[in-house]
Amino acid sequence: MAIGGGLSSWALFDVLLDRRRAVLAVWALLAAAAIPGLLRLETDNSPAVYFVDGTPSLARYEELRAAFGGGQQVRLVVSGDGLWSDRGLAWLGELEERAGRAPHAATVLGLAGHHRSLRRLEGGGEDAAAWPPPDPLAFRRLALSNVLDRNLGLIGERGDVATVLVAIAAPDSRAEEAAVTALGALLEEQPPGVAARAVGLPVLDLALDASSREVAGVYFPLLVAFAVALLAVCFRDLRGVVLPLFFVAAPELVLLGALGYLGVSFNLVLAVLPPLLFVIALATAVHLQVRFRDALEAGLRGREAVRSTYRDKGWAVFWTGVTTMVGFGSLAVSRVGPVPALGLATACGIALVVAAAFSLYPALLSAWGAPRALDLRPRAFERRFRRLGRAWAEGAMVRRGAVLALAAAAAGIALLGVPRLRVESNALTFLPVTHPARAGIEELEARGVGVAAGELFLTLPAGAGAGFRRPDRLAELARLAGRLRELGAEPAVETAAGGAQVLGAVGAGDLAAEALAAAGIDFSGGLLGGLGPALLLDRALQDPASRKAFAAFVTEDGRAARITLFVPARGHGELEWLFRRAEALGRESFPDARAAVTGEFPLVLETHRRLLATLVQSLGLTTLAITLIFRLLLPSTRLTLLALAPSLWPVAMVVGIMGWSGVPLDTATVMVASVVLGL
Repeated sequence: MAIGGGLSSWALFDVLLDRRRAVLAVWALLAAAAIPGLLRLETDNSPAVYFVDGTPSLARYEELRAAFGGGQQVRLVVSGDGLWSDRGLAWLGELEERAGRAPHAATVLGLAGHHRSLRRLEGGGEDAAAWPPPDPLAFRRLALSNVLDRNLGLIGERGDVATVLVAIAAPDSRAEEAAVTALGALLEEQPPGVAARAVGLPVLDLALDASSREVAGVYFPLLVAFAVALLAVCFRDLRGVVLPLFFVAAPELVLLGALGYLGVSFNLVLAVLPPLLFVIALATAVHLQVRFRDALEAGLRGREAVRSTYRDKGWAVFWTGVTTMVGFGSLAVSRVGPVPALGLATACGIALVVAAAFSLYPALLSAWGAPRALDLRPRAFERRFRRLGRAWAEGAMVRRGAVLALAAAAAGIALLGVPRLRVESNALTFLPVTHPARAGIEELEARGVGVAAGELFLTLPAGAGAGFRRPDRLAELARLAGRLRELGAEPAVETAAGGAQVLGAVGAGDLAAEALAAAGIDFSGGLLGGLGPALLLDRALQDPASRKAFAAFVTEDGRAARITLFVPARGHGELEWLFRRAEALGRESFPDARAAVTGEFPLVLETHRRLLATLVQSLGLTTLAITLIFRLLLPSTRLTLLALAPSLWPVAMVVGIMGWSGVPLDTATVMVASVVLGL
């Protein structure tokens, strides 16, 4: 079938209509084969989904994981009037022990384990390390004064909350979900006066997964119901409703099934794919069916009505599909996590829609499209709207100067809002303020306990001897951690950092300092008299729990160390200053070391920083491609520019209104300009 100004060759088209049953069977088989793949689709909003491949930051993070392992952290938060009682603290200790046996729990830190180790280091033996402590209120005061307890967030700054910090080392998102679920199950039975819940970025990930599934489970069915009502109003018979829905369902099933077979996981960005493709395909179906009904009303029947429909609309349907594919395909240049995946998947879906429009839909229309004994004449309200549309169009032509001036003024005002566009990189804002996953993090931060973390990763060149395990370097690590804890505390720093400040900083130096202080050795000066490295480490690592905690912050060979920075879960703009300042302090303390802030949370923030570049690149490529398509289709450059104007005008309006109304650019809205232009 040749597609041109008219459909000039009908040989292939007639063959297709003659064998419409075979065409319908092929599409039915494709849809049926796609169903098992559809059932394989899962959701995954873990931080790794949003990492930018091939960047130095990601390479640095891989080095950190190779040295210390990876994973996220969950806090089991315990509060209530009964917390600081014998029964409350006993339950807190039991919770810590049970959390250590949970699946994929790599490291567990809590008040019970920490102070048991501390008392053993002080020489109290196993009897002195019994739990709970005899005087709960005295223990509360002790924990509030302990540097590690406060900076690890094991106790809130006002002493009204205690947490058990669990590091999860799950191999994939499904295992992480199982780990978080298991930890949540530990909190189901609480003693009187005690409240407990799980808080953390993995909990937030699961909430985002649930929001992604809501699109398919709640909003997509509502969209289908609305479409059914619209089709019923427009076409007034069962065939007018069912045939477009069959046409929409076939390419959608084939695409989603293919994604399932390929192992693609949905996320907050890809979740918009099914409704987006549904709307685009439905618009194509309605476009063709309206013209088909007009042909029937004009007296054509069967094959002739189908041929007339595609003679009039085939060219428009084909090139509309091409330009929309270009708009979405341009998103493939983005390096922002799932954005290119959405662009490529949608472009493939639109290609399937176009293929179905020239194979499946003609077969459906010719087989069952003509209603039986139905009056196809427009109803009164339809005639009224048609007259109104013509009147508006004719009025715009008569008053074209005023219309053009008004459109230009509107676009100009809208474009003034573009500089106000901001990038939103705080994942908490994707959920309502009242959502438990968001509220839990914000409430815990208000109590001085951080959930999000960055890692100041320090590495020494080869041949550094004991490296960061040397006494003087451990003392310097302790001083560096103290300086990091002050970041954001001064008014001038708060202004520069957007009000964010470090909520806690802990490294190997802090652990060594506490261990030596428990043994009666002053670590503050860093010289330690004639004490050698071996004795220092013997003192610091004589307790198994202390040894394990120490290994989490400095490697066995001493070449790499990390200081964990607990920070508020804010956006990149508010935290970038803190991270850059932390790196500068690391280089000041260790001029011979490489210093960089990395970790899953900083990598996600960096991803969002690239959103504006994604908008500019994808919009530029889409504009260029559509300009070339218009020039191919139109006889002159002047007509090409005239055709571009109404295509670019809605883009300017949408982007400008986003700026004026405060709608931010995020991983979902960054694609809006290219999509609007492509459509």
